[in-house]
Amino acid sequence: MRAHRETFLRFSSLVVLTAGLVACDQPSPKCNIARGLFSARYTLVPGSVTGTGTCGELLGEELWVAAYNQRKPGSTNPDPDHIQVGIISTTTQDIKSRAECSGVASTASETPYALGSFASSKPDSDDFCHVPTLTPSQVTVAEAEAADCDPCQPTFPTEPAHDVRYEWSNVRVFVTAGANGTQFAADLKRSIDGCSAQFKVTALYPSVSCAGYPVVDMNPATGDDAGLEDGGPVADAGLGGMDAEVDTDATIGEEDAGEFVPGPDCPAPPPPNPIPDETLCSQDAPITGGPSGTNINPEFMVQCDQQQLRCVLSSDPPSLR
Repeated sequence: MRAHRETFLRFSSLVVLTAGLVACDQPSPKCNIARGLFSARYTLVPGSVTGTGTCGELLGEELWVAAYNQRKPGSTNPDPDHIQVGIISTTTQDIKSRAECSGVASTASETPYALGSFASSKPDSDDFCHVPTLTPSQVTVAEAEAADCDPCQPTFPTEPAHDVRYEWSNVRVFVTAGANGTQFAADLKRSIDGCSAQFKVTALYPSVSCAGYPVVDMNPATGDDAGLEDGGPVADAGLGGMDAEVDTDATIGEEDAGEFVPGPDCPAPPPPNPIPDETLCSQDAPITGGPSGTNINPEFMVQCDQQQLRCVLSSDPPSLR
């Protein structure tokens, strides 16, 4: 009888404990967004292009994203319940930086970043935080003369005048305890020099390259690399192959006359002719000089964008496995 009573008490305690655990739901995180580079995919809205130009041809780019805490009223302390989101495109940033390198001032009224506030401090029932409207991002610059802006890059040619405007709206950030602001969707009107187009946007943090390079096999008889792209022998870079003829009359560097040569402190340029490599978007992707993995959330469904050669979301947020 005593054994039955002890069993009953243990069972009753387990039921109470389980009920308590079920009742203690994990609190939902506050609205937020990751800070850093997102990889964005642009899908053109059919029939939205106006004017003349190539503004509708861009299929995606990297976006610099940041979040800012507004101050509490009458205080210098940040308000965690009121966060603003800032977005600047690499197109806008590159044009602005290129003009500054040549000493060309942009208009005083320019705002290179878009800025908007979350409508609520908590995600909605679908785990989305909304930024309904953002200020336009616009940069207008005059023609820029040719200039040496970067010792590791060749001289930039003359750049024509540009008027660039990004109008973001309906930004929807996916926010959960396991995916805290690392996916978002948005609507975008992009205007470049009189040409305008509208896009549906999906964006993933962090931005990761999936540019791969053809694997080559070594011919043990000659020491040459057999390129898998064309099936033929390809000489070893810098060696010419063990059976290559050497021109002893050639002047070192003569073949590079007039070509830009980076300085010794510049990073090595990537190999030419990159190809999409889906494996580089996985958690097992090797990263040179660092740990394995991409730092992309393993629960996300991602793929290698064939044009950008960057990892992007496979579908609209939430793009989950």
